[in-house]
Amino acid sequence: FSWGQSGSAVPNYRAWDPPTWGGISNAQSATTVIRYIITRACPVFRNEKLTVIQSGGGTEPDGRVYIQRWNSSAWGGMGTYNPNTQLNSTLFQSAYRAVDLAYEQTTGRSMLVYYNGTAGYVNYKIWSATAAAWVDESTTTVDVGTLHPAYWVRLEPQPGSNRIMLTVLDSNRDLCSVIWTGTAWTNLRQNTAAGVNVNTKQCYDIAWEKTAGRCMVLWGYGTTTPGTRYDMYSSTANAWTSIAENGSAIGATTNGPGWMKLVAN
Repeated sequence: FSWGQSGSAVPNYRAWDPPTWGGISNAQSATTVIRYIITRACPVFRNEKLTVIQSGGGTEPDGRVYIQRWNSSAWGGMGTYNPNTQLNSTLFQSAYRAVDLAYEQTTGRSMLVYYNGTAGYVNYKIWSATAAAWVDESTTTVDVGTLHPAYWVRLEPQPGSNRIMLTVLDSNRDLCSVIWTGTAWTNLRQNTAAGVNVNTKQCYDIAWEKTAGRCMVLWGYGTTTPGTRYDMYSSTANAWTSIAENGSAIGATTNGPGWMKLVAN
């Protein structure tokens, strides 16, 4: 697992080789202080791990995105990107994690998504573990109606599939989701318009049911009547089948939920 130390641009990691943990080691340095760090493992073909870093903390906007690859023996660059090569061309608010990473579960390709300063859109890049190369990159819309800057970006792969759910919370408290099929983005939906309780925290999450092929998008809402609502996407129907259903009534009497985490059993 990987983490950033206070005030440092160098990520630390420890490897688990059952039944023991290895010592603390350094990965490759980014260029500025780490704010968020995400590490994902390739599910097939290679003993590969990718780590994406969002750094910043200076005069805002100061959000910067970096990525590096573990090739089973060492951390290093990916194609034309060195570990200290900044991916985003436009800085964003570094307090919010506007980047995520997920692997397609059967191809071994990795989807990297990050905000690059264009309201209502995110950039994405696809890394092939088999080719050890970047194979695609473009942008996709993640908003409906009036477009706003992305604050929180979340990806979740469907087990046994190449589908990936992307859900984004923006500066207006809009929540929007879109499905990557393995070849294209489809079924864009605005889950709620200015309806998430807060946007300074990840006040939502997503999870796929392991056998039914459905994905739940759950968010917190309300201050006077706090609780949660959810939408459900069905991969078999290729459609959103449950819309703005009431979820669990969590949160204090006068405050809705803040941070949220959703996990499938």
